[in-house]
Amino acid sequence: MNSNVPTVTYPTLRILLLAQIDEAIRLWGDVLVTKRSLHPTSIRANALVSGLLHSIDVVKRVPSETLISTYRSAIALKLASRFDYSAMHIASQLVEILYSDDTKIPGMSTILARLLLRDLTVTVVSSGFLEFRFCDRAIATWLHSLIDLKDEDLRYGSFEITQNNSDFDSGSSKVFFCQSTHARCCALLRLARQSDLDSIEQACWLNSLDQLLLQESVERKLLSQFIAVTDGFLDNNFLEMAVALSHAFHQFERSCHIVGASQALNRHLLQCRLGLVMITHRLLRSLLEQKLGVPAPLEL
Repeated sequence: MNSNVPTVTYPTLRILLLAQIDEAIRLWGDVLVTKRSLHPTSIRANALVSGLLHSIDVVKRVPSETLISTYRSAIALKLASRFDYSAMHIASQLVEILYSDDTKIPGMSTILARLLLRDLTVTVVSSGFLEFRFCDRAIATWLHSLIDLKDEDLRYGSFEITQNNSDFDSGSSKVFFCQSTHARCCALLRLARQSDLDSIEQACWLNSLDQLLLQESVERKLLSQFIAVTDGFLDNNFLEMAVALSHAFHQFERSCHIVGASQALNRHLLQCRLGLVMITHRLLRSLLEQKLGVPAPLEL
């Protein structure tokens, strides 16, 4: 495994893919060493340098009209520029290795990684790009893992204000908007407990066809934002991530019944929507307290 891949607070799909690609390239390099009777360092000194895996375009999320989470990787093109193989040939070999490999993922339980990889489709698309698609069942598994996280595992911050960036000032309108969104999530969760709808851990995210119950566009945009936040938890644009998450949540709340509609809506759907509220609450709290160093108020 690449020791440079850091441990993260939340299970992140991007880190899972990076770790898989890292391991696949190492195995591919070992095959080349065997076929060419080369010393291992002659491959590793070129193909397996950390810069390949950490450049910005190695794993990128791409828009998809039908799936919540689709990624592409240009790693085969990068390798092709260094070796006497076409990108399509390298990509095809990497797909075979990816499907046969059992990689340990930093910051993610082995069981969760195995479940997510079970529902991952890897294909070679035009020009040698690798495309990774997580189906609805994988997203449901991932959402359940976020709900299952214990508060003590989230490593929240100590409310110390970051002094080098005025945007992080607790008086900033952007910060206040995110704090008010967090407080709104807390209020909805309190209402759910009063309405006997707080069994979020029992949420059944899928219907009988293994499709997500959450089919409204605002629900899926919020889900997509969850992935963007967790994938970006190692980056530095935490305030903009929190703002984008808050906007997505308010669009979701305006359009979807959450509390007070138990007679009109399927209880499973309500539990799923409350699950979205819980995850929004947790991600915002992490961004505010752990990353920005400002309080995440329970109420305003």
